[in-house]
Amino acid sequence: MRRMTLVDELAWSMAGAAALAVACSGGGLAGAGASPGGAAAAIGGSGSDTGGEPATGGTSNAAGGGGCQPGEESCPCYPNQTCNSGLECLSSYCVDLGSAGGSSTGGSRATGGTASETGGAATTSGGMASETGGAPTATGGTPSETGGTAMATGGSPSGGTATGGNGAGGGDDRFVNGPWAGYVWTTVTGTGSTISPTTFDGHTPGTPFCASGSVGAMTDYSGVGVIGYNLNQAVGSTVLGTWTPTSTAGVRVTFTNSGGSALRLQIQGPNGATNENDRWCYPLTGSSGTITIPWANFNTYCWGGTGTTYYSGQPLQAVMLLVPGGNLSAVSFSICLSSIGPA
Repeated sequence: MRRMTLVDELAWSMAGAAALAVACSGGGLAGAGASPGGAAAAIGGSGSDTGGEPATGGTSNAAGGGGCQPGEESCPCYPNQTCNSGLECLSSYCVDLGSAGGSSTGGSRATGGTASETGGAATTSGGMASETGGAPTATGGTPSETGGTAMATGGSPSGGTATGGNGAGGGDDRFVNGPWAGYVWTTVTGTGSTISPTTFDGHTPGTPFCASGSVGAMTDYSGVGVIGYNLNQAVGSTVLGTWTPTSTAGVRVTFTNSGGSALRLQIQGPNGATNENDRWCYPLTGSSGTITIPWANFNTYCWGGTGTTYYSGQPLQAVMLLVPGGNLSAVSFSICLSSIGPA
């Protein structure tokens, strides 16, 4: 056997270096082969890009020995960066994107991770919509402050105050008594609460304004049934004005409470629908009667008498007969407002 000369050793080293360069430029080879012509090492490594799967071994075409022709799989691309049919030129080498385990395929599957993250973002957005859907439920709490024997005076839901007639019934739902002139209306708050009629359109002039129904039980005492009267409202208008007392005499009311429920007379200012300090009440007892109530007898917490009393000089927007609900069972009611005005 001929001894390897210095020239032979140099040629051997150059061939090995060339094989290593070919192997590394493939973008996913685990390492170069030991033989001078070999890129026969397994294509692993980048196979893990497919989402954490172990390396699958890939394709093992030999890179040396003159057997690798341009345009063939795992061989250099043509000078114009193209390959034979079914192959793609990536990083100057021809690869089959349809085969499993290759580094290019693994890379593209990594994009699937991005899609998964995007999907997560959509889920978060859905959560946001759920939280937003919760917000209207919270707004329902405002009428609860107007409720019965817990924290507020009861019966100042903004819906009732704002919807007190519009003259569509030809004025038959209006009431005039001295300086007071406006529409009479009904409303209820609380789950399961009902009232009839829901409007006084068609009401017979000169007869009492009557309503009956049921106030649903609410844990926060927020249910109420109301017959309301706007004190300063022009014919056909939805704009609510105010009226300011000029004496300390108070208000005179004639009422009927045939249902026997708790009943209050409530007066409120322009902010009374949301501000408990701008509404005051007085308990009405008995099944019927005509009573004069001095302004000083109205209280923001009339059921306990511990609130703020009313005094002359504060503008008023509405007065109402109010049935407070309970927290355990529904309260049935049947009430009538026959007459009301300043004393």
